Amino acid sequence: MFVIIGYVLVFASVIGGFLMAGGHVAALIQPAELVIIGGAAVGAFVVSNSPKTIKAVFRGMPGIFKGSKFTKQLYIDLLSMLYDMLSKCRKEGLMSIETDIDAPNDSKLFAKHPTILADHHAMEFVCDYMRLLVGGSMNAMQVENLMDIEIETHHHEAEQVPHAIARLADGLPAFGIVAADGGGSYNGVGWAAAGRTWEAYRCRPGGNLHRHPSVLWVGITNSGLADPQGRRVHKNASMHQSGVAGKHA
Repeated sequence: MFVIIGYVLVFASVIGGFLMAGGHVAALIQPAELVIIGGAAVGAFVVSNSPKTIKAVFRGMPGIFKGSKFTKQLYIDLLSMLYDMLSKCRKEGLMSIETDIDAPNDSKLFAKHPTILADHHAMEFVCDYMRLLVGGSMNAMQVENLMDIEIETHHHEAEQVPHAIARLADGLPAFGIVAADGGGSYNGVGWAAAGRTWEAYRCRPGGNLHRHPSVLWVGITNSGLADPQGRRVHKNASMHQSGVAGKHA
């Protein structure tokens, strides 16, 4: 619910401020730029992630609009189940829960906690490690170390989806720049201006893009602007190139 409220506030603020400044909503509808940004974003997302992560992202998308399942009541139910299980071990012995952990869906012990029983990840985790203790093949310290490793691995796998979305979000501003430059330069004037700026800087003695990227940045960010800005970039780039050529002559 709060996610939907947040999106509504974002769109209302942006569009409302745009209208207050005298803008027209129709100017925001740019299908070509949406195709560039959306297509490039989806393509980069597919290239940079494994099929398993991509499927997990689409499976998890409906959960964005739902609340977290990790509520206070869930933790209370989990603690109650552990208390009942350990109390049975203390009263009847460790072997008394062997049938419960071998068939948890048929266990009367776990049937009293349907919320936890429905979470197969939690049940597998509890039953697997209680089975090791019941079997007596490992001591408590070794089991604890295994539990820590499995929890860390589970967290790492669970973070793949949000990290993939975060990387995609980090790249969207760059795709927006490409769309603004390419989509706004239908006659090629903008890209030519960027190219001339790059050529002028490349011919400069000691020019190094890694040390001074701002020159190319200025050329690219101005490449999508209409005249007279486009002509101004052309003129500045030509003058710069002429000056460089005269200096070398």
